[in-house]
Amino acid sequence: CFSGSQPADRCGAPLHYPNTQLEDLYLQHSDFSSGVQVAYKCRPGYTQTAGRRVVRCERGRWTELQMTCEKKSCGSAGDIPNGRFKYEGVLYGERAHAVCNRGYELIGDTFRECQSDATWSGQVPTCDEIQMTRELSRRHTSCTVPKDRNKNLIMNNTKTTYQYGDTVSLACVEGHHLNGSAAVIKCDESGRWNPYFPKCLCKVIKSKRTFILAATFANITFDISFLAGIKCPVIHIRNGRVRPQQVRFQTSVTISCDQGFRLIGAAKLSCLRSGSWTEAFPTCVPEGGPTCPVPVVDNAKRISGEASVYQPTHSVTFACLEGYVLSGSAQVTCGQDGQWQPELPGCKPPAANKCGATPRVPNTHPKIDLLHPAEFEPNARVVYKCDEGYIRAGGSSIIRCVNGKWTPVTLTCERKSCGNAGEIQNGRYVYEGVQFGDIVTAICDDGFEMVGRNFRTCLSSGWDGREPVCEAVQCPEPPEVANAEASGSMDGLYVYSSAISYRCRTGVLVGEGQIYCRKNGTWSAPPPQCKDIVCPNPNVKMASRVRGFKSKYVYNDVVTFVCSPKMRMQGARTVTCGPNGKWEPDLPKCLCKYPWRQSTLHLE
Repeated sequence: CFSGSQPADRCGAPLHYPNTQLEDLYLQHSDFSSGVQVAYKCRPGYTQTAGRRVVRCERGRWTELQMTCEKKSCGSAGDIPNGRFKYEGVLYGERAHAVCNRGYELIGDTFRECQSDATWSGQVPTCDEIQMTRELSRRHTSCTVPKDRNKNLIMNNTKTTYQYGDTVSLACVEGHHLNGSAAVIKCDESGRWNPYFPKCLCKVIKSKRTFILAATFANITFDISFLAGIKCPVIHIRNGRVRPQQVRFQTSVTISCDQGFRLIGAAKLSCLRSGSWTEAFPTCVPEGGPTCPVPVVDNAKRISGEASVYQPTHSVTFACLEGYVLSGSAQVTCGQDGQWQPELPGCKPPAANKCGATPRVPNTHPKIDLLHPAEFEPNARVVYKCDEGYIRAGGSSIIRCVNGKWTPVTLTCERKSCGNAGEIQNGRYVYEGVQFGDIVTAICDDGFEMVGRNFRTCLSSGWDGREPVCEAVQCPEPPEVANAEASGSMDGLYVYSSAISYRCRTGVLVGEGQIYCRKNGTWSAPPPQCKDIVCPNPNVKMASRVRGFKSKYVYNDVVTFVCSPKMRMQGARTVTCGPNGKWEPDLPKCLCKYPWRQSTLHLE
């Protein structure tokens, strides 16, 4: 009976090795005969750096795997203008974290990860100037004055000029309603009202009444049932009370504060047909509690945080008007003591002889502390240096602040060159270029396969990675052929173009007598067979043999026929004894050249 144990000359499932895995076609098998070879491959994210990837079952044991796999390298993650990458490393699974210079904010992914295909995830992020710069440009944005073409719209907060951030409250006259848009619109940074500027539409009234229209009597039906359904949003006042809680169209609420608190704003609000309130919600603040004074900064504008009362924790952000320089913090917060923290900033005209931010020059950056001020004193000196991967090609690296302007930057930087990437035995490099950031691709000659990563990148330190290796392609050991002798590569290594010849001891050879190892690691043809193949005696009526006179016909014997006079041949003149013991093609036939034809004679 079957015991379930492995026969002595067979092998079980192949062994596991670090950073490797079996080729897919072997994964479903756990029983292998002696002499069978299986192949491994590197796990995703790893590349072959040394050794053969094939093991063999010998006397019930697998040979040791010599292949080693190391993590792939992704090289440089890219360059970030006004920022840089901080690397954990450049190998598979490691990350490069994006960091912006002071005064810039990150737009995009905060990190890139080295992936299994040796590329970095995501895209190179950008470093944009901080929000304050955008706010300074927004202050010039304005929206057109809203126009009430049908004279049925009520607008609050009307002005002659509207700038970015300004809002307008909207309501309709009696008998009209907003067409689904918001009751408050805001001037956005693109110079448009957001949401879009609404319209007031006439409401349908349903009621049987008689009207006099141009001295003609008519019965008109309107629907006024909608009025009962108009509600305004519920008002919640912290430290206060609202009576009643819910109101409908043309009703009002009264607001009062709890004991110890005082009301800031309107004490009575009415519900409009539009479903909005006539006034902004009031607030209840502690009586005698701390509040901060209205923050006013000369030559500046509040861009966020505007309020009627400034209580502790409330923040306000400022931006200086054009031509003025901010001194202090752009954002202040109302403290528990009723004072702004930090103190309110100032907006001063720039000093005539001071210089602003240093100019940007391609492939260079200022060699200064990231905490440098926004302006520089007269005669200040700044030194530039080349970006990583670039070397100095000429010009001066120093600029100076003269009469409020920086002297020109004449420093020029060009990409570093890595030179020749080296020689590959049995292969070659294909160059994209040899300068910083360029890539060379390794290609093996026919009959050789790549061991390791097939490309290298030019970094500031030179070509990354190791030189790849082109290893000779090997074919598996050819199977034995019964009753045949094999000759050729007998050292056990069957590399590209190696040939094996077969000769039968008995019988005839069916198939290719010689097979060779191809560049893809497979044999050019399946192994032949030695067979005793005999074909029957080829007899064709009304024909004679002109070649191939034998008493016994075996594989590959040839016979040629010729038909008797006045006969014609149908089929091939020459036939061959095939591998299945049959003549190929089929034996021919000899037919009459002038076959007898039946005709009818008509006599008158």
